[in-house]
Amino acid sequence: MASKILVDELAPYSHATDVTLATGKNITGTNAQFKITGGSSTNMLTTDGSGSLSWSAQPSAGLAGADMWRLNADSAIGTGIHIIYGNWEQPEAADMPGTIGSSMAVDSASSGATSGAWTFPATGIWSARWTFDQRGNTDTHALYSKIWVTDNNGASWNEAVFSDATSIHNYDVRQTLEIIFDCEDTANDKIRLSLESDRNTTTLQGDTDRSTCYAVFMKLGDT
Repeated sequence: MASKILVDELAPYSHATDVTLATGKNITGTNAQFKITGGSSTNMLTTDGSGSLSWSAQPSAGLAGADMWRLNADSAIGTGIHIIYGNWEQPEAADMPGTIGSSMAVDSASSGATSGAWTFPATGIWSARWTFDQRGNTDTHALYSKIWVTDNNGASWNEAVFSDATSIHNYDVRQTLEIIFDCEDTANDKIRLSLESDRNTTTLQGDTDRSTCYAVFMKLGDT
């Protein structure tokens, strides 16, 4: 049979800062007397559910990443798919931009497998939203917009989000497209935007002093 030692109190020392172990398993003493080595400042002690303990960083409060871009010049959009690749800029300080974490990056090449592709600065679940104005000519025609995704750095692209709108005469058409995207590999998982008209040419409106056509990216959490 296993032996047991039962005591009312362990207090062999009389010094005022010594630890006292009393019945009920209560431990008293100053903070400096309780030290557990390992981990970093502000880390949490976590369990795997099977009895093993490890140190982990605290989860970030709020959004883990946020970034905004806008088109700084007009672009002509005709028939056929037009990848939006150029004239992107981040708003100036005077326009109160706000970026959390590292910035997105866009491929400004006019052609190629990754033309117009956006690269994420970190893996995770991201929200990507484009808001844009197109101005038609004197005819009534349809305007199509799409978000494309790739998981192989542009070797193949899949149409993920689609929207169409009707431009009547020379009125502006404002559209918003959004996607929740799981970026598991920043080198290969990318997205891009395309616009097209069923006939004639429309104008995608850009401005370097205010955000008329713009994109907002927000990291919602980890994968």
